[in-house]
This record gives sequence, C-alpha cells and structure tokens, in this order.
Amino acid sequence: MNDLMFALDIGNVSVVLRVEECLRAFSMTMDSIPPEFFALARDVETGRASSEAFLDRMEAMLGGTMSRKAIVDAWNVMIGPTVPGMTDAVRELARRGASFRFLSNTSGLHLEQVFRVCGFAHLVSGGIYSHIAGRAKPDRGIYEDFERAWGRPLAFFDDMPENVAGARACGWNAIRFESAEQFFREAEALLP
Repeated sequence: MNDLMFALDIGNVSVVLRVEECLRAFSMTMDSIPPEFFALARDVETGRASSEAFLDRMEAMLGGTMSRKAIVDAWNVMIGPTVPGMTDAVRELARRGASFRFLSNTSGLHLEQVFRVCGFAHLVSGGIYSHIAGRAKPDRGIYEDFERAWGRPLAFFDDMPENVAGARACGWNAIRFESAEQFFREAEALLP
C-alpha cells in the first residue's frame, strides 16, 4: 500500500463537467429538464439502473426522437476535457512517488468517457465509483468502501463542499478543490 496515495473526484477536479452542453445535446435547457431525467441520472449513477436500462428509459422519455448512439453521445458530452493544469500536476506528483485513485459519483458510460479523455487517467490505479458501490458521496459507506480497498488517502480532493464534509466526518484529510495550482500546492506540501 502506498502511503502517498491521493483520492480524486472526477467531475470538475479531473475533467470539466459540461452540464449545459449535455442538456443542449438532448434539446433541453436548465428550465425544461423533465423531472424523470434527474431520476434516471441518479439511478444510473448509483447502480439502480444498468447502462442498458438507462438507455431504454432515456429512449422512452425522449419518445424515440434519438437513437441509442445519439443518446450515448449526448450523455457523454457532459464529460469535457481534463481540468487545465491537472495532467502536469498529477504527473509531477507521481514522479515524486504519489499514487492516485478516483472516488466519484459517476455512471459506467461516463467513466468510460473519462478514461478516453482524461490526460492523466493512465496514472490512476483504480477507484471507487458510485454506480458500482451502489451509493454516492457524501454517503459514509462510499468512503468506507474506499478505505477497505486501499486505506485512508493522504488527502481527498473534491469540488463539492458536501462531499468534502462527508469525507471529513470519516476522519479524512479532505480538501475542497479550487484549481490545479491549488491542488498541486496542497498535495506537494503533504509529500515528504
């Protein structure tokens, strides 16, 4: 086990989330999102719906106006490029002996896209993902799942205050992510 292990959220820490672009791809706006869209997103992110079930339900919700491929493509628009500066920061920390794991609320479809676009995904050696764990941050159980798998990280970085608070409630050194520069500064200070 690596004592210099950091846990990273995915959305807006590792890759940019593009919510409005995703909605536009589905011909929706923030004001016109059908309530069932949120339920579908929650179900696929917590494993209550498989990717296939999610696509079936999306097809039905959209009334057959989009093909399955178009739905997958539109859903994956949410996953933008690597957060600026994070590839260099993670590479440099890895060079100094740090290791990285993901801890994220995500669907299987999105996770596949993350590994296609994230510039440092090849340096991340595993993760705990809500769609597999069956629960999402800030549920205490997902942090406990992570600890059972790899122990407590040296630090956990997440952009959502409630997820940082959830990790802190488990005794973790959790830091709210603001930028790659802030991440590198905070992480570097923890290395020997």
